[in-house]
Amino acid sequence: MNHIDKKIHNLIKKEGLDDPKVYFAEYETFEELPLFSRWNDISFLSHLSFDEKNKVLLKVAMNLLKKNATLAKSIVNDVELADFFSCITITGWDDAAEMGSLRPNILLTRRKKWLLSNLNLKQSDVTEAKLIKYYLSSISAFNYSVLTSNGFEKNKRVYIIAN
Repeated sequence: MNHIDKKIHNLIKKEGLDDPKVYFAEYETFEELPLFSRWNDISFLSHLSFDEKNKVLLKVAMNLLKKNATLAKSIVNDVELADFFSCITITGWDDAAEMGSLRPNILLTRRKKWLLSNLNLKQSDVTEAKLIKYYLSSISAFNYSVLTSNGFEKNKRVYIIAN
């Protein structure tokens, strides 16, 4: 395990993202778990460019999403699984340049139909979605959709959903 991998492992542990109970808790509506709580938590990536940091963080979030989607199938019954939904959200757009990276989050809900009907996700060509599409392409992550919701201008959030 290299230095970055060790730091990522410690970050996931610190944030509690290695605990399956976090992913399958009974949230009232949904929960959006940040990959890191403080910008300082990712200071071990400071030697990387803005784009490279974001690619590393996206890979970590995608690995967590895959791991927990697989875990869901073994923990949650079929009825509950049908209404379970998780994706990656990217936030922190307004202060990304100052902070040096974007903020990936894991969005979870056991109320998929309700959440998706309220988000009204759609394909978009806004600059932020184009940047995430570029990152995904550059890390060979082709089985994902990049979407935004209505009201993107007020609440800048890009959604990355596994196909």
